[in-house]
Amino acid sequence: MARPVAAIRRLTDWCPGDESARRFARGDASDVPLHASAHRPCSPRALLLIATTTLVVGSALALSAGMFIRYRFAVTTALLVSTSASWSPYSGHVRAATAVPPLPPPSGAVVTVSTEPQLQSAIRQLASNTTILIAPGTYQLTSTLYINGAYTNVAIRGSADDRDSVVLKGPGMNVAAYGEAPYGIWTGGNVQGITIANLTIRDFYYHPIIFNAGTQRPRVYNVQLIDAGQQFVKSNPDGAGGGVNDGVVEYSVIEYTTTARDSYVNGVDVHTGANWIVRDNVFRNLVAPPGGLAGPALLMWNHSSNTIAERNLFINCSRGISYGLQAAGFDHSGGIIRNNMIFRGAGQPGDVGIMVADSPNTQVLNNTVFLSGTYGTPIEYRFAGTQNVVIGNNLLDGAIWARDGATGVEAGNLAGAQASMFVDAAAGDLHLVASATSAIDRGLNSPAVTSDFDGQVRPQGSAYDIGADEFGATATAYRIGGRVADANGAAVASATVSLSGSQSQSMTSDATGSYAFSSLAAGGTYTVTPSKSGYTFTPTDAFFSGLGANQTANFRAGDRRRGVGRSDERIRPYAQDQHVLDGRRIGTVAGVRHRRRLAGGRHGGVVDRGRRPDVAAGAADERAGRHG
Repeated sequence: MARPVAAIRRLTDWCPGDESARRFARGDASDVPLHASAHRPCSPRALLLIATTTLVVGSALALSAGMFIRYRFAVTTALLVSTSASWSPYSGHVRAATAVPPLPPPSGAVVTVSTEPQLQSAIRQLASNTTILIAPGTYQLTSTLYINGAYTNVAIRGSADDRDSVVLKGPGMNVAAYGEAPYGIWTGGNVQGITIANLTIRDFYYHPIIFNAGTQRPRVYNVQLIDAGQQFVKSNPDGAGGGVNDGVVEYSVIEYTTTARDSYVNGVDVHTGANWIVRDNVFRNLVAPPGGLAGPALLMWNHSSNTIAERNLFINCSRGISYGLQAAGFDHSGGIIRNNMIFRGAGQPGDVGIMVADSPNTQVLNNTVFLSGTYGTPIEYRFAGTQNVVIGNNLLDGAIWARDGATGVEAGNLAGAQASMFVDAAAGDLHLVASATSAIDRGLNSPAVTSDFDGQVRPQGSAYDIGADEFGATATAYRIGGRVADANGAAVASATVSLSGSQSQSMTSDATGSYAFSSLAAGGTYTVTPSKSGYTFTPTDAFFSGLGANQTANFRAGDRRRGVGRSDERIRPYAQDQHVLDGRRIGTVAGVRHRRRLAGGRHGGVVDRGRRPDVAAGAADERAGRHG
């Protein structure tokens, strides 16, 4: 779907996923028209000022981004938000974070753990048809979580849908003295169906996740993998012509904070695997240190087959997708690569975006590959074993290269794409703009591609658009979901969650605190309100106007009898989120007082020693305090 200037309509587009829910926990969503330059990352010191008052639509001009935002809040507040590159809507988190459908509640036995020793014990005592549910927190692993034996349908899940709430941490990707924790999660033996979901795994010397021979049907769902010493998700063969089959990696983020340790790295690396699906993921910064070339972010090879790679976003990776890698019999066969966006900035050297190498009968359809001139042939197919390949409707800023004897059909592709064709190529937003007429309605209809990068129906005009985005596409229905939890992140079950507005529904939160309203008409106006006897909720409700995407609304429950707490408990987020973090003078900020003078009101407001603040007498140049 194309995103013109005023098309981003919610703060989760600017502050992706659960980070935005946390930063704007007291606000109700409303229209958020953004200047086109808002897509472009700002320097880490650039600040966005959002000044608002109680139940009033406030507006502010971003200090350095030329941005106009309207946002409706439930309390008087002023927020200062960093607009560094990692917060750009297309720096990686936005789709993967804001559109993750929640998993259904666990079935079978459920073992809940809240400490690292409990987690290790649950792994040792694991039985088939069991889910290990991990409470929010950071778990420094003393040993790899080994699942080795005959198990069926087991799962390791964070207790919340927020993958940032549970962190499994290793010794460090550069720490060779890793002790008993070389990996994060290791499976092997005869594991038939394993789900790893709703958590972060980071800082391991080898692999955060490794599936060994005997594992089948693994699923990695809504997982963030950070800073691996080698491959992030590794799937090994059995040495006898078989491997791990029917794997799924989806709605996940795989990234380095800076660079890899060396060149021996991939995001997903599958040997001899059949029928894998890799979709709706973000791969970011998979690069080697200067002078090296990292492996493909997604590598399916060593006699793998029938892989589907779709709707993935690759940001600043040395190489993107590779089906096969070398001429050795067939290295991969069949499969499809469709609706992926691959971006690399001009300052990041690298290699090919999509490679089909010794992979016959593979289709490469409707991808957008913009490498900013860093590599002249963004799509390549090579070796004589690569036959009957179809490469169609791809949009790229270079040429397609058939090399080393490869043969196939090329049709409907557009080479030489320009940055002006995209919403913001410099930030990796490769959605088409209206003036990209050389790509809009110029593609060939394809029964293998019925939707686009955003999952929206093709075609919208007289013919398919070229590339991953179908300009003007809109979804007809969306969902609003989220979680109800207490201040410690524990689930609040059986809370009544009511939906009003364009549709009216009511449901109760499940055992994990989750709820979801589905099939909501696009463009509608909706209010979500939680309630439960004996509790107050922050925010009191969540308002969505002109629903244009799946939305998340999380609520924090407080015991009414205990009140909302004093300043040290309730105002800490206010102080952290709403002061100038680097001491810069920003002018008048209405209604802001020093932390020690603030206390939370019963209804979510902010009072100054029991009094409502005078919004006309705010501090002119509030600076970061000791705790802010």
